[in-house]
Amino acid sequence: METVGAERMFMAVGAQNRVAAIVSRLTTLHSGDTVVLGVVARATPGHTPGHMSFRVMDAATVIGDAVIDTDLSMVRPEWPSGRDHQQERAAATRVALLAELADAGEPVIRLHFPGTGIGRVGRGTEGYRLVAVLLPAPLPRYSLRASATIPARSVGTACIGPGG
Repeated sequence: METVGAERMFMAVGAQNRVAAIVSRLTTLHSGDTVVLGVVARATPGHTPGHMSFRVMDAATVIGDAVIDTDLSMVRPEWPSGRDHQQERAAATRVALLAELADAGEPVIRLHFPGTGIGRVGRGTEGYRLVAVLLPAPLPRYSLRASATIPARSVGTACIGPGG
């Protein structure tokens, strides 16, 4: 709590109270730990203490708040953000993470990104951009019965944000 500035103390107190209520049911994760089969934790520090992203089935990365938006965090990942607890550390995490994700070309997932929140990181004229994965709309509803099959569908891409 001593590292939380006065302007964020209300958030820290609220989080501390919520965690205290469930602490006996929590498991501490470390970078590289398997959460469940196919999901591996990855430290992406800076936004909040202990911030993690998750690699899913060696096919996509759920980045949480390591990259907050497509407008500024992707275009200027090196810039500090007032939304981050440790601004310089978060910026360093964004720079490294976005470079790695752009090189890999694999999907990233962040629920607050535009559209589906699923895309690929591409290099833009400035920084990076989200290349969205377009899913068929509306998505059909499927039963999860053992006999259910899901038909293959094609997906397209579109650029979102600057440099697209």
